[in-house]
Amino acid sequence: MILIENFKLYLTLPIIGQLSGLSSNQPKFCPEATWNSSGTIFIANNTIKGYPDSIFITTNNSIYVVAQAIPQIYIWLNNSVNATIATTDTVPFPKTIFVQNDNELYIERGTLNKRTIEKWILNRNSSTPLDDDDTTPIIVAGTGLSGPASNNLTLPSGLFVDASLNLYVADYGNHRVQMFPPGELHGITIAGDRSINTTISLNYPTGITMDGDGYLYIVDYYKRRIVRGKSNDFRCILGCTTTNGVAANQLLGPGHMAFDRYGNIYVVDRNNQRIQKFSYEKLSCERRNTTNIYGSRLFAYVQEKEMARNHKTDNNSTTSLPK
Repeated sequence: MILIENFKLYLTLPIIGQLSGLSSNQPKFCPEATWNSSGTIFIANNTIKGYPDSIFITTNNSIYVVAQAIPQIYIWLNNSVNATIATTDTVPFPKTIFVQNDNELYIERGTLNKRTIEKWILNRNSSTPLDDDDTTPIIVAGTGLSGPASNNLTLPSGLFVDASLNLYVADYGNHRVQMFPPGELHGITIAGDRSINTTISLNYPTGITMDGDGYLYIVDYYKRRIVRGKSNDFRCILGCTTTNGVAANQLLGPGHMAFDRYGNIYVVDRNNQRIQKFSYEKLSCERRNTTNIYGSRLFAYVQEKEMARNHKTDNNSTTSLPK
């Protein structure tokens, strides 16, 4: 589990062995995948108290939401319509959440200057701090000092760890996304300011995740959008008007995002006090596959006709014998 502080990230060692398997969704898409630009409201401010802060969706489509400074977790188990509200009086000021299974949660809590991680068991309504004397945290990124250097972070926000244990950090104050290979304290800028081949600029990125094909999804807070890409080739996919508003295609202060098992995207639209669901347009990839199949068949048909024509020409040709 990784604990975020202002200018560095800590890894708490004792629970690494406990977090096994993939509990969040990483669906696979085609490169041309699209989502409906107009979202539907999954949660509005009449459902949740305060401002939604974080969302986690498990592989069985259970949805967990925490709100800023509210000691409650809102839970929709296995596609349920109605939420269960779990009061977390023992975990004040919840910030972000990681779900190992539908009963075992890890919650980052605290204020800006003091944050801790608690392991919380739902049916017991109890928590266990993971920052006690038996916990040995190690720094995995950042120096504790703000700055734009490759080993510095400034107010790091969202993060993601891929299957190869590469750490991706939304470096909020430096307007970039940094990638730290295992054991490396110097990051590589893969999006935003100072990237090797800058293809997109970022304005205070807050969240990051990855799909099953290695495409990154970045929540760009002040540009009010979601961008997708890899290898320095990024494009906007949601909130692309980049203007303030409450319309279905607008975001205002997006914080985090998550996939459900069907590829739909849920965005914590924080300053609109809602969570928006943007539906995956499956036909965007099916059309691509159909086009590829049609193109392959057309090529094979033309090639076959060309071979037949050449064969006919060879048969009709005559050879003059010497007299």
